[in-house]
Amino acid sequence: MSGPLAAGALLAGADDEVVELLAGYGRLVGVAFQLGDDLLGVYGDESVTGKTAVGDLRQGKETTLIAFARGTAQWPDLEPLFGRDDLGPDETAELAAGLERCGARAFAERLLADHVAGAVAALDTPLLPSALAATLTRVALGCVGRTA
Repeated sequence: MSGPLAAGALLAGADDEVVELLAGYGRLVGVAFQLGDDLLGVYGDESVTGKTAVGDLRQGKETTLIAFARGTAQWPDLEPLFGRDDLGPDETAELAAGLERCGARAFAERLLADHVAGAVAALDTPLLPSALAATLTRVALGCVGRTA
């Protein structure tokens, strides 16, 4: 999100300070969105997200959840399930529960919330029109608790 926001600011004639502010906001929201996507890829409701909860785990995607879990004492129990082509619903549920038990889910949720808070804080400036700041605040807050 950083590039499009910075480009839009440049095209609108904004000064360098505003361009950097929006680029920084965009980086924070972009990471928050990806963290939300990582969480939905394991814990989301397939009927709402349109993507299977098995996919990321079966494909062996190295998400924040997995990176965190790799550093825990529980990883040796989780690793045999991760990235298996034949991962079924029961094993997926077992792996998701293991990621929660080891603290990976809570870590990703905290990281997401921190990025959203940082993005919203960046908008607290007289450099931006209040309507733009309000819209961008709603975008950032939309990353928390996403269901799709």
